[in-house]
This record gives sequence, structure tokens and C-alpha cells, in this order.
Amino acid sequence: MSEITNDDDTDASPRTDQTLACIRGHQEARERLEAVGFSPEAVNTVEDRSDGFVEFARIVADAVSWSRDHPGGDDEVD
Repeated sequence: MSEITNDDDTDASPRTDQTLACIRGHQEARERLEAVGFSPEAVNTVEDRSDGFVEFARIVADAVSWSRDHPGGDDEVD
């Protein structure tokens, strides 16, 4: 995700839109981890160990990519 350097902090600024997108996408990211075999407890652990939304999103992307490359490998995901 690129950083927005717009100094306009009004409600219509791109920064606000990007923040809302992160918040809304966070629940979807949790659901994607569960869909590839992570238990709710494992999702919580990943989230707790992540340093913010960006790192959490990267972990989710890696897990989804791995599951596509290793179909049927759900028992290997913890």
C-alpha cells in the first residue's frame, strides 16, 4: 500500500478513504485465513503478532498464495 502524503485531513481526503479500506478489509482478511485452514485462535495469534494492518495483510496474502500452491495441504497449516 502506498503512503498518501496529502496534508488535507478533511473527511473527503484520500488518507481517510485508505484508513476506512484497511478497517473494512481487516475482517475479510481474518475470514480468508480461516478459509485456508487457520483456526480462529490461530488467526488471533497471527493478528496479535502482526505489526499493524499492512503486515497482517501480507501474512494473509502469503497464506492464501501458499494454499493455492499446495491444494489439500490444510493439515500443514497451523
